[in-house]
Amino acid sequence: MHTPISKGLSCIIVLNQMRERSASPRPYALLCAVVCALGMFVCSAAALAQQAPDDQKLIASIRDRIQVAQHNHASDEELGHLWLALGNRYQDQLIGPEAEDAFARALRLLTGKNQARGDYADALAGMGSLYLADGRYRNAADFLRRSAQVYESLGDAAHAASLHESLAITLTHLGKYRESEAQSLLARSSLESLHSPDPAELLASRITHAYALCYQDRCSPALVEVDEAVVNRQIRPDSLEMVAALLARAFIQSRLGADWEPDVTRALHITRSQTGVSTAVRSNIELSVLRQYGQLLKASQRNPDTKAREKEIAQQIARLEEQRPSPCTGCTVNVSAFAPTTLLH
Repeated sequence: MHTPISKGLSCIIVLNQMRERSASPRPYALLCAVVCALGMFVCSAAALAQQAPDDQKLIASIRDRIQVAQHNHASDEELGHLWLALGNRYQDQLIGPEAEDAFARALRLLTGKNQARGDYADALAGMGSLYLADGRYRNAADFLRRSAQVYESLGDAAHAASLHESLAITLTHLGKYRESEAQSLLARSSLESLHSPDPAELLASRITHAYALCYQDRCSPALVEVDEAVVNRQIRPDSLEMVAALLARAFIQSRLGADWEPDVTRALHITRSQTGVSTAVRSNIELSVLRQYGQLLKASQRNPDTKAREKEIAQQIARLEEQRPSPCTGCTVNVSAFAPTTLLH
C-alpha cells in the first residue's frame, strides 16, 4: 500500500485526482504550478492498475447506475451528476477520450439547471483540465474561466482559486504572461482569504506567479518568490513539493545565467529517494526531471564537460524509457504546463 500523494502533487501525476462532489473536494490543478517543472507523464495500464485497483469496479458501478437512471427516466440533474462522476473516475485513470465524452454529456444535461450549478462548474472544470492536459489551450482557457465564474457566483472561494491557478498555467502556454500573473495573484489572494488554506495550494500559486514573472524577464523577483514560498510554506526538504520548487528555481536560475545545476541534481536525488509512491510513478517523475536536466544542459554554454553530462543524461533517459511499459490508449497526458522542455526558448 503506497502513501497517498498530497492533494496538490496529485496534479503532477495525473493532472487532477477527481472526486465526486459529494465526497472530498477535488484538488484540480492546484499544484500544477509544479507541473511546469515536471514535464510529461505517460501512464501505462499496469501503472494505473497498481495505483487504483478498485477504479475499474467503480467505473462499472457508475455505468450501471446510469443505465438504471435512464431506464427510470431520472431527471437531467440526476443523470448529469452520474455522468460527471463517471468523467471524474475516467480522469482519475488518465483515460482522456472517455472522460471527455462523459463531461460533455454532463454539461449538456446540466446546462441551465439552477439547482445543479455546482455540478455544472465541476464539469466545466473537468473539461478545461482535459483540454489543458491535451494542449488545447484556447479551449481550456474558455472552460476554466467559465467554471471559475460559476464557483464565484456560488461563493466557493476554494474551488474558484483552483480554477484561477489552472487558468494562469493555461495563459502562460498562450504567451499571455501578464494575464497569467494576474490570475496567479488572484488565486493566491483567494486562498489566503480562507480560514485554513492548503499549504501545497499556496505554494502552487507562488510558483505559478514566479514563472509568470520570469517569462516577463523579471526573474530576480521570481527567484525571491520561490525561495520565500519554500520557507513560508515550511516544505519538507525530502518531499515532492520540494522537487517542484527546486525545478522552478533551476529554471529561473538558468534564465538569470546563474548556476542552476545543484538544484536539479538535488531534485533528482529527492525523486529517487521517494518510498511513498509506486515505482511507476517515481520512475515517471524521474524521467521528467532528467528531461529538464537535459534541456537545461543543451541551453547552457556548451563545453566538453557539459557535452559529457548531456550524453550521460540521455543514456539515463533511454534506460528509463526502455523499462517503462507501453502507454495505454488515451493515457498520454501533457502535464508539462509551462515546462522548460516546451518553453525554454
